[in-house]
Amino acid sequence: MDPYPGGCMQVIAGRIDGPLVVRTALEVRGTVTGSVTVLPEAHLVLRGVCKGDVVISEGARAELWGIVEGDVGNQGGKVSIWGMIEGDLIRGGGETRMSPDSILRGKGKS
Repeated sequence: MDPYPGGCMQVIAGRIDGPLVVRTALEVRGTVTGSVTVLPEAHLVLRGVCKGDVVISEGARAELWGIVEGDVGNQGGKVSIWGMIEGDLIRGGGETRMSPDSILRGKGKS
């Protein structure tokens, strides 16, 4: 089974000046200097650093392997966390999974 709709994920590396809006399947290997918003039906794989917040919209997917220096807000998507969140984890809906090895420095909120 192909995990990404359409079978293709764009990969960007290096410094990305945010805010960044994810509309399709995207893997980030670098640093986003602002916030990231993942729109419905989109898929984000973060293998770097986000210096702002990450917001996952209803129907979106996110895999956070890196570091989020702001908050992570799940507004009805599917989120898997394998890295570190410096801010709060806000569960506003959807499904949020945290690896036992992940780190949450802020608060978990429902």
